[in-house]
Amino acid sequence: MELFKHNQDIFDKYESMRDTHKNILVIQGTGLGKTAIAIKIIEMYFKNKPILYVVPKISTTPSGFGWELR
Repeated sequence: MELFKHNQDIFDKYESMRDTHKNILVIQGTGLGKTAIAIKIIEMYFKNKPILYVVPKISTTPSGFGWELR
């Protein structure tokens, strides 16, 4: 998944912290791409592993993000 620059910067910070921190929290305003960052993390580090992604009010459909829900 291609990220916008502001999200790529946050993703890069995540990558630099992931080996030294147990939990990492991304805080951004509404509509700024937290879901896109989460999907990028899932694609890079959890591919072919079971994932439970809970989203209260939006649809994360395969056609919307280019990945398949199983």
